[in-house]
Amino acid sequence: MGQMNRQLNLPALQKIMQEFERQNERMEMTTEVMGDAIDDALEGDEEEEETDELVSQVLDEIGVDLDSQVRSFLYLMKLKRYSTSNLFWFRVRQ
Repeated sequence: MGQMNRQLNLPALQKIMQEFERQNERMEMTTEVMGDAIDDALEGDEEEEETDELVSQVLDEIGVDLDSQVRSFLYLMKLKRYSTSNLFWFRVRQ
């Protein structure tokens, strides 16, 4: 046991332990900050869902069907793109 104590460099071992404690505290602080940031980010999702529900409710009350209007718009855009591509092929064939 005495020989082992002589082989150990106590100042170096203490320095390593202090560095470990410092890094461990830093990791705990980082973990706490990241946890808080994730919690804050996830709270925003709930608010966004509530906002979407409220907007949908108001639109329903005033008789606006946003989904059908978006679908109609996309359909018209598809028709326009199809017409444009047909015109292109017509010009290429001539």
